[in-house]
Amino acid sequence: MRQFTLVHEVLGTPRAFLTWFLDDRREEDLYKGALRYGEYTTTEARETDTVAYRRAVFSRPLDLPGALAKLVGGGHRESQDGRLDKAAGVWSWKIAPGALADKIRQEGTLRLEPQGTDRTRLISEHEIEAKIFQVGGLFETSLEKYTRQEWDRLTAFYGKPHD
Repeated sequence: MRQFTLVHEVLGTPRAFLTWFLDDRREEDLYKGALRYGEYTTTEARETDTVAYRRAVFSRPLDLPGALAKLVGGGHRESQDGRLDKAAGVWSWKIAPGALADKIRQEGTLRLEPQGTDRTRLISEHEIEAKIFQVGGLFETSLEKYTRQEWDRLTAFYGKPHD
């Protein structure tokens, strides 16, 4: 199992980041543009005074080594269940692969910390586990590398002006 923490700082308040993060209009530009997902669709979105919930299905360009790419197959799709605890300001998620769902686990949390009046520190904690004989470690390493690059692109994208 791989566990790692990523820290990024972005302009704006935690509230502004979460408003953007939960806005369905960002799907086309962020996921299909900056992150180069082949598909990204929010299939469910609910919100109360205390919790926001999102479920999405997507296909992302994992760029796995040959043996792993064959293992998960072409047209690899995943689903994500995410939940924001508004009082705590913590987003948690679980990603379920379309193939090998009983062998692969990816989940994490995102905490937001204000840095003065106009910046926010994003602290994302990730867990990746692949219980696949002989290649589990390689899969975990590959997915960690991809995840680190993806978060770098996400925060760079957030820092650009948007409509």
